[in-house]
Amino acid sequence: ATLTRWAQEKLTKASGIEISTPQPIHLTRTLSPTLSARELVVRDPDNGFRIETSQLVLQISLPALVIGKLDIRQLHIGASRVVTTGEPATTDQTDLITLLNTIDGLPLQPVLRDVEIEQITIVDEGHEDQLPELKIDRLGFRHSADNNVIMKLVGLQIDSHAVDFEAEFPPLHRVLQEENAPFTATVVYDVIQLDLQGLLDLSTQPASLSASLHLDAEQLDQLTTGVDNLVIPGTLTATAKLSGSSEQLSLQDLNASWRGPNQSTVELKGSLGNILTLEQTALNLDANLDQPDWLHPLLPDNMQDIKTIALSSHISGSAQTLVFEQFKLHSLSTEGLEEHLTGRMELLHASSQPEL
Repeated sequence: ATLTRWAQEKLTKASGIEISTPQPIHLTRTLSPTLSARELVVRDPDNGFRIETSQLVLQISLPALVIGKLDIRQLHIGASRVVTTGEPATTDQTDLITLLNTIDGLPLQPVLRDVEIEQITIVDEGHEDQLPELKIDRLGFRHSADNNVIMKLVGLQIDSHAVDFEAEFPPLHRVLQEENAPFTATVVYDVIQLDLQGLLDLSTQPASLSASLHLDAEQLDQLTTGVDNLVIPGTLTATAKLSGSSEQLSLQDLNASWRGPNQSTVELKGSLGNILTLEQTALNLDANLDQPDWLHPLLPDNMQDIKTIALSSHISGSAQTLVFEQFKLHSLSTEGLEEHLTGRMELLHASSQPEL
């Protein structure tokens, strides 16, 4: 307790950051010391924020530190609140770049294992936003041949959904100097792999993003759908271009293709003006399904004998109202009964049934 209290006082004196707990911070004296604290409060008056967390557990490996590796064996952050308490002080960017140059030049190769971050609430000017709970089996950083930073997340769970993530980007000091960050990233969720390559432009407010994406899902029948007995066969590929900012992110040149059994195909092409609200949607859908038995969990009892389905439509609108124009549907049952449906259909957000 004496050592941790001394470290707290030194940190406050050097940086102005205040750390307080109702009970002493505990530190074990082993080759892998563990620091643990409850009801931890970190205040930074100069930059106008306060962090409150119910629990912090941090364990590092001293033998790894000796050979130049920052091996964080465990990092557990309990339910937390981040509160902005005023206008942050302005920081000289030259000083910040110098600091980041120093950090990037350190020989340590940080690796985080067993990372768990519970619910985080961000309070800004009276508005509260909650971030999803995160659990990470391993988080590692290393440098590429051209001195870029490679970050890899293994076993990332976001609200119980498992994701693997790897990204490569320039060191932070170079990003600040050039005000942009070229990057590549790969996200793997279940059987779906998404590859991104693009540029984050920090010279604009808010920062803008431009990237190309490629999606592959080779074994859709292993994908968890959340619908009882629904197993989607086949493979899915998609390419598109992302552009915009946090205020409006658009998807352009979308070309998605599904290939299923018995020559079944679905093609979706077009653009989304805003991927969050689906505003300015302009898509063209063409589908041909041959013996789609896998659709039975979604179909009513009187449509269980469908042999083929042909569907085409132009889709526009937004998340509030999706409009299917030039809508054409042709189905054939196993008994030879044909059904044709053409026209215009609207899917209303507030209604559970489409309006024809």
